[in-house]
Amino acid sequence: MLLYVYVMESTLAEFVMYLNEHYISSLSAAQKDFFYSCKSIKMKEKTYRSVLKTISWRTIGTIDTILISYLVIGDLKWAMSIGGVELFTKMGLYFIHERTWNKIQLGKEKEHPIDYHI
Repeated sequence: MLLYVYVMESTLAEFVMYLNEHYISSLSAAQKDFFYSCKSIKMKEKTYRSVLKTISWRTIGTIDTILISYLVIGDLKWAMSIGGVELFTKMGLYFIHERTWNKIQLGKEKEHPIDYHI
């Protein structure tokens, strides 16, 4: 039963990520340029930002887990128990994951000096 809940939650998460990528790919060239130029502004992310992102994402994820668990199991008490346990375990894992990826240079571009041409 728990494996079924895991598969359902993973499938839904993958679907949401697919929709996000599909949306970005549907943007016009000018919209994409603007989107990526905003993302490329070099700013160091502070730890408290990662904490806030962790809490907001886990709130959404936990609500999702509770709903799926309830639909599969049919018992609100068990669904809340499952959601409560995964809230704390996944919050810790996400925070570690987020801070680790902030240190990895893979996929990051180095700042290039502005080159003026007259």
